[in-house]
Amino acid sequence: MKEILAKIEKGYANKRRGLPYTRYVSLNLGKPFSVFFYKLGVRPNWITFFSFLLALVAVLALMGLGSGIKAGLLLLVLLQLSYALDCSDGQVARLQGSSSPQGAWFDLLMDRVTGFMLITGVLYWFWLQQLFSDWASFFTVFIVCLFANTFFSYASNLKGLLLPASSAGQADKPGNWLKELLFTPSDTGVFYLVLALTVCVPSWRLLFYYSCYKIIMLVLVMGSTLSGSKTKVGVKTENERYSA
Repeated sequence: MKEILAKIEKGYANKRRGLPYTRYVSLNLGKPFSVFFYKLGVRPNWITFFSFLLALVAVLALMGLGSGIKAGLLLLVLLQLSYALDCSDGQVARLQGSSSPQGAWFDLLMDRVTGFMLITGVLYWFWLQQLFSDWASFFTVFIVCLFANTFFSYASNLKGLLLPASSAGQADKPGNWLKELLFTPSDTGVFYLVLALTVCVPSWRLLFYYSCYKIIMLVLVMGSTLSGSKTKVGVKTENERYSA
């Protein structure tokens, strides 16, 4: 097991490991899954699909629970495990030497399907709890949350405009730490924490405000692009195309 873990660490050489929550929590949670699936010879695409299925189970379980605290805690556990699996698919791909454009496409596709499903499921749960006054308010919040999270997910690879790759030796500069701090709440693991917290409270407003934050981040990235920033956008190599 130690040898496999060492190979996983070696696979991250000269590669950005994501934002702090992913870097210090989710990737480490994913390592035991990576060892398990690697020993079984499971292909990375199946791990990606298992991650989606676990998120689906979380949504279905949420629909059957009325208590905000119980539902929120269950959502927290299942979604964190789901994201750990999502992190492990890239680890296994590098261990197997099986990274491919097709795998990258499938990983990104399932990320967006999962995000859409979670936002729809959680907001519909709020509707079932009669926390929306009418359909108009429900659809307004739904559209804002869906737009923000879908397009931010699409544009997340452009964070290289503001956050230099760790391999560049620039990560410890104060300005870069501030930029990383600014983007930290956009981490997928943090997004899942926010979903669980909104259910625990329960309040859809927290998810709405979080989505507004993502819209601001989108505007910031667009502004950085339009300003003619000389910072190069980080382009993922074939071995880096999995989300983790």
